[in-house]
Amino acid sequence: MESSCPAPGNGPDPGVGAGWRRRLLDDLRSIGALAHPIRLELQSIIGRAGRITAADAARELGISHALASHHLRQLAKYGFVQQVDGADSRERPWQLVHTSYDIEGIEDQPGGAEAVAVFEQVAAEQALEDLGRWQERRASWSASPAHCWSHP
Repeated sequence: MESSCPAPGNGPDPGVGAGWRRRLLDDLRSIGALAHPIRLELQSIIGRAGRITAADAARELGISHALASHHLRQLAKYGFVQQVDGADSRERPWQLVHTSYDIEGIEDQPGGAEAVAVFEQVAAEQALEDLGRWQERRASWSASPAHCWSHP
């Protein structure tokens, strides 16, 4: 299920602007397909870049082109990403189909609570890894004003 989120202040989701597309995850297989570290990272990369080829994703993740392609095809199979036209006939970039997800009601299905728990665990582990990588990069920053922060 897909819906467009309202513009800020025009509905139940203040702060969510035009162009956001929400998907209701009401299928246990879809949640299972998404609950994979490489697939979550691919979605993050595509979200930041807007669109990316399997070759570029593979380089960024440090995995083989075949593995990146496999996971992108799995994401496409369950409707999370789609291929779009590239700059030429050889380029085959991928983009996100949805910008946010809602799992409302899935816990009421048999096995739903367990599926959500697995997804949340994988997503939390991915977030911690992302934080660790960011902290490593931050440690190499110079003390220039562009990298300083202050507390109010």
